[in-house]
Amino acid sequence: QDAGGGGYSHPGRININTAPLQVLTALMPVGSEGFAQAIVDHREEMSGTEYVNDISGRTWYTDVPGISALDGQNLSEFQSLITTTTDIFSIEAKAERGDIKQVLNAVVQREQDKKTGKWKCRVLGWEAP
Repeated sequence: QDAGGGGYSHPGRININTAPLQVLTALMPVGSEGFAQAIVDHREEMSGTEYVNDISGRTWYTDVPGISALDGQNLSEFQSLITTTTDIFSIEAKAERGDIKQVLNAVVQREQDKKTGKWKCRVLGWEAP
């Protein structure tokens, strides 16, 4: 929950579709850290200007070569730490006009309105460094 009492929470799972190599490495069981690079390579593999592998499914990472070497316990532990969706985003906005430059960093949470079903973003915090 945020310090300002705004009432947001996060399940603490990492989106493997967007997580950098260092984060994925930290999620891997001891001795299996090399699979983090294999996951990154799989999701970023391209043929020309198109991505080769479909990462839209919830279990796409099971197609990563060698990932089946993770045994049941290690695989279950890894699966409990990951997701393929994100509802909290960081945004960096830059504006420039002549000699005036402004940068704004914000963290927003995507939420679905319970009455209308429409999606909206709520600003959780921002700063202008």
